[in-house]
Amino acid sequence: MTHRFVAALVSCLLAVLLPRVLDACPQSTLDCGNSTGLHTSDPLAEFDCSTASDTGVVGFDIPHGTAHASCTSLVQRILSAKPDDQYTLSGTPAGVPIRLMVVVDGDVQVRRPASDPNAVVGNGYAGVWLDSLGIDSPLDSWGVTGQQGVDHYTGQASIAIVFVPGAPKEIGFASSTISENLAHLAATAHLHFDGLPPGATITSCNGFRQDQAVPALPVSWGRVKAVYR
Repeated sequence: MTHRFVAALVSCLLAVLLPRVLDACPQSTLDCGNSTGLHTSDPLAEFDCSTASDTGVVGFDIPHGTAHASCTSLVQRILSAKPDDQYTLSGTPAGVPIRLMVVVDGDVQVRRPASDPNAVVGNGYAGVWLDSLGIDSPLDSWGVTGQQGVDHYTGQASIAIVFVPGAPKEIGFASSTISENLAHLAATAHLHFDGLPPGATITSCNGFRQDQAVPALPVSWGRVKAVYR
């Protein structure tokens, strides 16, 4: 009798806990570059990386596909926001693989200190990777090194991924800055998918969604008359 009770209890616990484990979203990382930061499965997060000598902030918003990092530091310091999530294709024929481009648009602003316009400022970086940088995973990244004055740079990183409808793919992307000599670096990254067929949708565990609209068909006068008959 005891064994049956224990077995029944274990079955109940597995029924409750196992779906939660299987449904858990991947963890994302906010890294302040000095052994501080945050690992979280939350869809939105921000962390203040400021210290007594410099300022910085990192954050991400997975539902909107964005990540950001900014820093002003005297000694070289690397800050990064690395959201990671599982993305699933739907709205296409079952079992038919579809090749999509995962794209990250990067935006970097560099401002040198007024006291030293020729200072080495570090660089800004925006990148994208697949399956948490697995050994065999494709990777593309984009970055810039600051020039004199206040500068604004844009660039793009992309990788091709084959999706099968209903089968999630783990994808991460990053926004990161390297600052030194009191220069200010700010970088943002924006994730989106190119190549979605009409009617297709990409959704993620943490609430990202991108739909591809179905083109409207032209309405003939005959169809209009048929509706009102």
